[in-house]
Amino acid sequence: MPEALDQPDFPEDVRYVWEWFCRLSSRRQVGMGPGPLTWPQIESFFRVLGIAPDEWEIRAIERLDDVWLGSLVEEGGKA
Repeated sequence: MPEALDQPDFPEDVRYVWEWFCRLSSRRQVGMGPGPLTWPQIESFFRVLGIAPDEWEIRAIERLDDVWLGSLVEEGGKA
């Protein structure tokens, strides 16, 4: 796990957002390196699971993705 995301356990109230992000991230497209999660990927994920996320939950996933991709650059990988 990237050091930037290696934090104390998430509070129970929001742990599910982290779990969503991990599931989405594990299906990420990789070309010359991992790219950001796309809107179609995020939309499909929630549609298939029958979940209507709140806007803040989507923003949280986007932020987690930004941090994850940024940590790859800091570690010398490609994002």
